[in-house]
Amino acid sequence: MKVRNCPVCDMKNAKVIMRFTPELICAMNATYDVDRFKDVVRGKEDLLTYSQCQECGMIYCENVWNNETLRRVYEDVIIQEKSRRKTMAVRKRLGQVQNWKNVLTLLLLMGKKELRNIKIIDYGCGWGDLLGVIYCEGVEVLGYDKYVAKTAIPLGKKELYARSIEELKSFGPVDVLFMTSVLEHLQDTGKALRMAKSLLKRNGIIVIRVMDYRSVYIKKNIYRLRNNLPALSKNLNPIEHVNLYDYDSVCATLKKHDFKLLSTGTILRLSDFAVIPKGLWLIRYLNKVEKLSSRLIKGKELMITAYGTNM
Repeated sequence: MKVRNCPVCDMKNAKVIMRFTPELICAMNATYDVDRFKDVVRGKEDLLTYSQCQECGMIYCENVWNNETLRRVYEDVIIQEKSRRKTMAVRKRLGQVQNWKNVLTLLLLMGKKELRNIKIIDYGCGWGDLLGVIYCEGVEVLGYDKYVAKTAIPLGKKELYARSIEELKSFGPVDVLFMTSVLEHLQDTGKALRMAKSLLKRNGIIVIRVMDYRSVYIKKNIYRLRNNLPALSKNLNPIEHVNLYDYDSVCATLKKHDFKLLSTGTILRLSDFAVIPKGLWLIRYLNKVEKLSSRLIKGKELMITAYGTNM
C-alpha cells in the first residue's frame, strides 16, 4: 500500500503511535455494520494505525486507502438511517446556527450591511443540515458530498446539491465556503484546499471545522489502545479520519495554502458579551490570546472552527 507525507509540513518522517483492531473501532461506532466493516478491512488490519510526524508533530494515517475501500466504508458499512438521525439532534443544530452566526458577524465586520447576492458552498455537506440553517432570501447555497447516498434529499422545493465538481465551479465564485468536518477525511488536503481557493471570491471566507486533539487527550488514547481498550471517541478511526488536527496544525494548514486566519469560533462567541467595533483588529488580538490558552485546555476532545480569508 502507498504511504503519504505529512499533510501539514509535507515531510516523510513519521512514527506509528496508535494501533487499532476492527473490534476496537466498531466498539465506539454505533453507526457501523460490524460484519461489513470486518469484511472491508480483512487482510488490512495492520494498516489501522496513526503516525506522528517527527518534524511538526501532526498525527495522521500514513496509509493511502483506495477508492473502493473508502466507498464501501461510507456507503455500505455506515448504517445511513442512524447517521441521518444524528443530524436531528438539537445540540448539533445549535452548533450549525452558531457557525452561521459567526460568518454573519465576520461579513458585517468586513463591511457587508445586508444579505444580498451572497453565494455559499458547503463542501462535504453530508445530509445538508447546515444548508437548511443558512438557506434564506438573499443567499444562494449549494452543497456537495462525494458520497451521493446522503444528497438525494432536497430541502423544500429547491434542489440544493451539486452532483459534480464541475457544477460547483460553474456556481462560483462564492463569498463563503464551508468545510465542516471535512479535512479529517481527506487523504489529499492540498488538492481540496486549492480547489476551495479557486471557488472563492477575493476576500471570500473559508470555514474549516475539525476536531481539536490536544496532546494530553492523544496520550490518554494511546494508553487505552495499548491496553486493548477502545478509544475515547469514535472520531479516532484511521480509515474515516485520516488527519487529527489541533489548533496549531489548523493554523499552519491555512497559512500553507495562502489563507489568512481571521478568527476562530471561540473568539467570535465573545461578540455575544461585548460590542466589537467595526474592523477586525480586536478579533486578531484575541486570536493571539487564544493561541496561548489553547495550550492550557487539555485532556478532552474539543472542536475548533477556523475562519480564513482568500487574500
